[in-house]
Amino acid sequence: MKNISIKKQFIFIIGLAFLVQLIILVAFLLFSQYQYYKDSTKLAYRQEVKNTREKVRREVEQLYSIIDYEIEKKKQDVKIQVRRRVYEAYDIAWSIFNRYKNKKSLHEIKNLIITALRDIRFFNGRGYYFIDSLDGEVIMYPVRPSEEGKSYINITDVEGKPVIKTFINVVKNSYEGYVRYKTFIPENRSVSTKASYNKISFVKLFEPFNWIIGTGDYAYGNIKELKESIINIIDSRRYGKNGYFFAYDYSGKCLNLPPDRDKEQTNMINYTNSRGTPVIKNALEVARNGGGFMTWYYKSLSDNKSIKKIGYIQGIDELGMFYGTGVYVDEISSSFKKLQEEYKNITFSNSLIILFTLLIAYGVVYLLTRNLAKRLGKDIDMVADAFDVSLKDDRLIPENITRMSELSSLIKSFNTTLGEKHLFNRIAKEKERQFTSLFEKSAEPMLIINKDGIIDCNLSAVEFLGYNSKREILKHPAFISPDKQPD
Repeated sequence: MKNISIKKQFIFIIGLAFLVQLIILVAFLLFSQYQYYKDSTKLAYRQEVKNTREKVRREVEQLYSIIDYEIEKKKQDVKIQVRRRVYEAYDIAWSIFNRYKNKKSLHEIKNLIITALRDIRFFNGRGYYFIDSLDGEVIMYPVRPSEEGKSYINITDVEGKPVIKTFINVVKNSYEGYVRYKTFIPENRSVSTKASYNKISFVKLFEPFNWIIGTGDYAYGNIKELKESIINIIDSRRYGKNGYFFAYDYSGKCLNLPPDRDKEQTNMINYTNSRGTPVIKNALEVARNGGGFMTWYYKSLSDNKSIKKIGYIQGIDELGMFYGTGVYVDEISSSFKKLQEEYKNITFSNSLIILFTLLIAYGVVYLLTRNLAKRLGKDIDMVADAFDVSLKDDRLIPENITRMSELSSLIKSFNTTLGEKHLFNRIAKEKERQFTSLFEKSAEPMLIINKDGIIDCNLSAVEFLGYNSKREILKHPAFISPDKQPD
């Protein structure tokens, strides 16, 4: 059987154990680094998506602030214009009344005022004057003269607001004032209430006849012109590299779509993308519910591939339209790649540092193990030589020849065994001495016989058998026995 070096075995076992631990540790740390890279990139991507969502929301809201400013400016302009027009009508009525109050009957004066105001038009033909009585009777209604003389006291707007009653309350309480209500543009009367428009009227009490003289206009004036102005603002707005805004009205008609100009003025309410999603219907629903985020697939500007977009939709209920913008997900991915590469480089660098550090640690442990093995081998050789000398000279081994506690324990055990052997030998010698003394000095003849014959005898046996020395007796018993034995 081949001998095995304890020193080599020690180095091999310690090295193998540490190597296994090192491999496990390296695998764990590298996996941790990979998991860190994976989690970090996932978190970074989510953050990038979140930032993109906030970006499109912010762009839409910034544009809305511009649109809202334009709308409010138009509202204020309309309020000023309707008030000025009513004051003009009021002055005309007072002028006629003062001129003819002493010359004509009240009935004739009323007809003169109605005649003077009936055909006046303004606001590009949209504007006209109306006159109602305090009990709700229609005195003058130029666009519907057949309604004159009827009671409109219970007339309401599209949301159920009692318009004429409100006129009456305003002039009774304040003599004049603004009244807001909703109505349809004549050509859009079949459209839902979401396509109705705010209207602002100014009414003033004409005291001589307790008439309500007033006029009104859509809160934004010429809706068509305002829409065109807003669409131009939306169309001119850009952000980032390819950022643009689209716009549709609540019927689904495309108002602005920079990448596909040929679709503008086309009703796309039934449009579905390559995945069968009714994009415009979904966007319209988001707009009608107050606006918000939505995702959809749309063709890429570069290669016409259908790519996911993250967008934000904002409705403009006053104009019956909505607009929005979106960012392709692959644009997020491309901007994210740089960050991903940075995380990858950091992870790789950390992995190399970990690996290099552990290799150095392994080298240090190997050198320490090798040095310890040398010391162990030296001590083992020293102890082995001591054992050889001890066995040869039959003496104890000094216990201080090694600092290895295990070898010291072995030496102690050996010395204990050797001491017990010495004690046994001393006892055996003493027993032998005592036996020899008793054997030799005994008066009785004694022989010690084995299979080979007589091996010892005492002096009494020599004398008894008639010999002169032990040597003559130490032979087979047959040689000292008589030829004839008694029965």
